[in-house]
Amino acid sequence: GLGTELAAVVLKLDAARNYVSSDAVDQADDLIGSARRDLSRAVGDVRRLVYSLGDPTLASLGLEAATREQVRSLTQGTGLRGTVVAEGRPRRLA
Repeated sequence: GLGTELAAVVLKLDAARNYVSSDAVDQADDLIGSARRDLSRAVGDVRRLVYSLGDPTLASLGLEAATREQVRSLTQGTGLRGTVVAEGRPRRLA
């Protein structure tokens, strides 16, 4: 899948960095390091997205509680507050 492919690119960039031995390629090494960080973030994003598609919290807690949990998770440590208003809504999806 995409996550595996991106992880493979990260490993290839690590291997390329190991082969860099000339002082003239410092800029290339910086670019490889930057690309690796970018790809590592992308792999993390893909994993989080895939997990959220099948989040077991929704099935176990129901829509309202799972939404509240998601808001809590997203705002934790940010100083932001989020409120979920779900009056008159079913507690579980059929």
